[in-house]
Amino acid sequence: CGSKNGTTSSGLGLVEKYAFLLIHPSEIIRDEYMSFLASSFRAVGSPDDVVFLLPVIRPFLRYEPSSKQLNTMEGLSSCLLPPISRKKFNSILASVEEPGANKPGASRGEDDRVESVLQLG
Repeated sequence: CGSKNGTTSSGLGLVEKYAFLLIHPSEIIRDEYMSFLASSFRAVGSPDDVVFLLPVIRPFLRYEPSSKQLNTMEGLSSCLLPPISRKKFNSILASVEEPGANKPGASRGEDDRVESVLQLG
């Protein structure tokens, strides 16, 4: 399934999978993801950007951005929550990498991961 601009559901999957990078401790990593995200917002276009992409990043925003802010790194950066500390990030990684975390029934959903990032942040 693609949008009018040829964006596929796998593109949305990348936005969803890596949204937590918006609060990563490394500025370089945050900037690279914001560049990808701003490009995604421009490619999808209005109103699909607000319908499909914005809800994915909403947990990492301090306030609701304008459409203009969604299309640039500077605009996205201005409305993001502050990055989490390296110590908290490492703690989250350790909890995800626990033995048995990949066994059936032991995996955590995306909502759980976002919630744990926000609680530790």
